[in-house]
Amino acid sequence: MHDARTILSEAWGLVDAGMLDRAAFRDFTFTNPAMLHLSMNPDYFEGTVLADEAKKLLARRQGA
Repeated sequence: MHDARTILSEAWGLVDAGMLDRAAFRDFTFTNPAMLHLSMNPDYFEGTVLADEAKKLLARRQGA
């Protein structure tokens, strides 16, 4: 059984093993999950510590 506090450090092992680069790791841990929520509700992260990064991500995606 895994402790939820270790998930990111364990996922970073994919970078250490050369299976993901830093950009792919960001997509895996932030971009893809964030877009899952933002695509349904652009204000999903309002009022959270991720609000600014989510807005930037959404703006980049809409401009693409």
